[in-house]
Amino acid sequence: MVPPSVRPSPIWMSCAASALLLAAVIYWPGLSGGFVFDDFSFIVWNDGLHVEHLRLGEWARAALSFPADHQGRWLTMLSFAANHYLHGLTPFGYKLVNLAIHLANGVLLYLVVARLLALWAAQRPEQGMPTERGRWLALLIATLWLVLPINLTAVLYITQRLESLSHLFVLAGLAWYLRARISMLAQGGGVGRLMTALIVPTALGLLAKESAILLPLYAACVEATFFSDARTQPIRQSLLKVYGLLLLLPLAIGLVWLASWIGTEHSYARTYTTTERLLTEARVFVHYMQWILLPLPNDLTLYHDDIKLSTGLLSPPQTLAAIAFLTTLMGIAVAQTRRRPMLSVGLAWFFAGHLLTGTVIPLELVFEHRNYFPSVGLLLAAVSLAAEALRTASTRALTASAVVVISFYAFTTAMRAAEWSSPSRLALSEAIKRPDSPRAQYEFAYNALQRAGSDPNAPLRVEAKAALERCRRMPGSDTQCEVALILDANTTSTVPDPALWAAMTSKLRARMPGMGDYSAAATLYQCQLTGRCYFQPDQLKGAVDAALSHPHPGAVWLDLSAQIDAFFRGDADAALAKFREVARLQPANAITRGNLVRVLIMFGHLPEAERELQTLERLNHLGAHDELIRRLRRELDQRAASMDAMPLSALRTSSSVKTKR
Repeated sequence: MVPPSVRPSPIWMSCAASALLLAAVIYWPGLSGGFVFDDFSFIVWNDGLHVEHLRLGEWARAALSFPADHQGRWLTMLSFAANHYLHGLTPFGYKLVNLAIHLANGVLLYLVVARLLALWAAQRPEQGMPTERGRWLALLIATLWLVLPINLTAVLYITQRLESLSHLFVLAGLAWYLRARISMLAQGGGVGRLMTALIVPTALGLLAKESAILLPLYAACVEATFFSDARTQPIRQSLLKVYGLLLLLPLAIGLVWLASWIGTEHSYARTYTTTERLLTEARVFVHYMQWILLPLPNDLTLYHDDIKLSTGLLSPPQTLAAIAFLTTLMGIAVAQTRRRPMLSVGLAWFFAGHLLTGTVIPLELVFEHRNYFPSVGLLLAAVSLAAEALRTASTRALTASAVVVISFYAFTTAMRAAEWSSPSRLALSEAIKRPDSPRAQYEFAYNALQRAGSDPNAPLRVEAKAALERCRRMPGSDTQCEVALILDANTTSTVPDPALWAAMTSKLRARMPGMGDYSAAATLYQCQLTGRCYFQPDQLKGAVDAALSHPHPGAVWLDLSAQIDAFFRGDADAALAKFREVARLQPANAITRGNLVRVLIMFGHLPEAERELQTLERLNHLGAHDELIRRLRRELDQRAASMDAMPLSALRTSSSVKTKR
């Protein structure tokens, strides 16, 4: 790294400040946009996150409010809660915080690259570049990354603060580790500082998102690249113990954790197999590389559900070609370790960064924000190669080249930020760029219907319904478009077409339902429950039963079916059996347990309700569920009082009474 006594030149300082200002100016228009996609389930509809007071219980509940039981992400959820406490559900403040995190990450990235170049110069002085050149190269990479178009969703897609906040600690940890490694080279010493530099940021980053677990792997990539020769033999044994602890132990724990839910009743419901996912991700990685380095106008969007699934090496044929290309790159990374270590580290970081999201964990196939750190690696590899190729070029030529590339990325990102500046503009842009994406077409139609009001002949409604009809017939589409048409019929006081219910049920029976299907069905349930839709419980139950016909469709579907049995059909036995099963599948979920208690009270099973309420009280860490428990306790007491006032004959049969809507 640049010695502290050597101050950067005024020109360098001006360029560094300009890079931060450029990124802020580019992103600023996008801060006026709205919530999108998972923002609604994570923030807008997540009542547990909506903190109104400075009470410990409310903040504890917010920290625990992430929708998935097996993930904590407490720090990020607390940051969202702080946004809500300050300005409610106004998106601007959430996006402003995301931008601030992104700018801070740009500063940290500069430190990482500068110290990596300093480590290269210290370990291999015959290859390393002069300090001043390294400083400018680090600033160039950090600037490119700050305005890189593919990173936009990590900033303007509010929920992906999960990604950017966890990498705040990853980048800080790498900068800390590299500083300690340079000091160890110059002054000697043990490995304690290295362990601290990796363990503390990893632990903090894990509170934001699981991506931080890869920090020790990124450091190990540096070790494998720079310290594999005879000169580093004396300390290698100690470092092997460090990385055995920081890599192998978490790997073993992670494999046990994955085995406990992947492929089980607790897993995500997906429409593809693990093999199909791995084959498809090979093609997706190649897309990512192109989208990072040379994004074309229609490449970058929020939704990429139109990418075809790979079902074999030659289905489609690009699958085998992608695997061959990626294998070649990995071979180059290994072969160039001695001659071009920056290229090797960069490629290693790209592949390592996708280890969690691009392999066996059954996540959705494609999202751009997953490249927030891998793009660092690819930029490092590309810029280091370009710097080598232009080693003899004049300063003027180098400056011009840098300005051209920065301008290209900045302009592309600015155009994307403008698209994100309003929900309607984003919806239209996504629909145009992704004509074969069911999600993009649905979002366009949903936005148009919101603006159309209740006029059945409004031009926007006609256009939206045409998009929904196209959407629901697309290969691989879920049931959201059928549900949108059903809901729109209710909006215009029209009985929904029975063919829509039949198509919805058929889709749910034909393939494993996903979370989009569940969200759509749950919306229909709430609409009927509140009387805003025609009461069609049999059609809704038929659709939900079709989803439940698959093995392990997910506890959420069972919970929804139980609510239909309880509140629409008054079937106590069926509802309670399902609620008990949901509580078994999600034993630490307070909301699930609360639903069970409420239905037990409703059907008069008061002793069991008391036991379940006591279980809920044991889950009430830091008062997170005080309000829920008070409400249920009040309902239980009122029900007990009313039953005490009933005649003895009625009391004996109250637990088996079935109400009808």
